[in-house]
Amino acid sequence: MSTPPEPRCTPGCWPARRTGALAGYSRGTWSPARPRTVTVRVGERVRLAPDRGRCGSCRASQTLLPAWYVPRRSCGIAVIGAAIEGHVNVGHGRAQIAHVLGLPHSTVRGWLARIKGAAAAVRAITHHIITRVGASVWFPQLPRRPAHVPSTEDVAWAFAELAHAAHALTRPDPPHNSASATGIDYIHLLGQQARRDTNRLLRLADPTNARTSLDLWPAINLASGGRLLTMIASPAPVT
Repeated sequence: MSTPPEPRCTPGCWPARRTGALAGYSRGTWSPARPRTVTVRVGERVRLAPDRGRCGSCRASQTLLPAWYVPRRSCGIAVIGAAIEGHVNVGHGRAQIAHVLGLPHSTVRGWLARIKGAAAAVRAITHHIITRVGASVWFPQLPRRPAHVPSTEDVAWAFAELAHAAHALTRPDPPHNSASATGIDYIHLLGQQARRDTNRLLRLADPTNARTSLDLWPAINLASGGRLLTMIASPAPVT
């Protein structure tokens, strides 16, 4: 499952790219992009050489990135998410988080520099999932936050709401009902169509329906278009 960080095709050809099939991208136009080394877990680094293709219609190039990868960052979204959780939910400082994750203090400081005022930016992603993507989200009674981190309480609530919205993106299609009187499971077909539409809005290529098995932070990364940290640093509308 892969997603381009930004659509560079013209409006006429981007929607024509069918999820998984990548219509308009012929076999001969694919090539490996610049390799990069990324920390995906504590003490684990991988070398990533994503596929890059060129649209047969407008000739714009697209780089297909895995859902866990954050563009222009040396760490995957799970590591970044652990740092955010440690700060807003537990109340740990940047130096302690950097020590636990085995990262330079400057790296963690850059991630968390404006996290306390990021509640509006985080809620903008939740709003995007509900209104633009069209996911049905149910918000249960959220747990109370530890009393010793009042300074991050608002953004912690915002991330808790985002977690429920991102979870809605991993919801599987309705089960197939083979006992239909007509032999056509209309509800199942509607679910498949909704999944294709959601993948298109998320700029997602998912031929194996791997979105339903995504963990929380890759789902959040997908919903934000890989721009979670950028939005926290410089809040802007999600498109």
